[in-house]
Amino acid sequence: MVEMNNYLIINTEDPLKIHIMIINIRENGILVNKVFDMEFYNNRIREVAKDIYEIYKEHNIHLQHMIHDKTRTAWGIRNILSDLVYDY
Repeated sequence: MVEMNNYLIINTEDPLKIHIMIINIRENGILVNKVFDMEFYNNRIREVAKDIYEIYKEHNIHLQHMIHDKTRTAWGIRNILSDLVYDY
């Protein structure tokens, strides 16, 4: 049986877009499942995080399997996602 883990990758280097990838890491390689580009404005971080949370739930991703860059935006999204995950 091939074990599969879903990972959520968030890239916030572009100030106007958030690039999101869902990848499956399997024993026999990496499969890119979906790619999303979301428009982003600083005042919408909570709404963007809620949209990402829906993606997160749909693909059964563990919070530990979220990979992101080290920008304040990415950390803000991660913190909001963490609140959403543990509130529901």
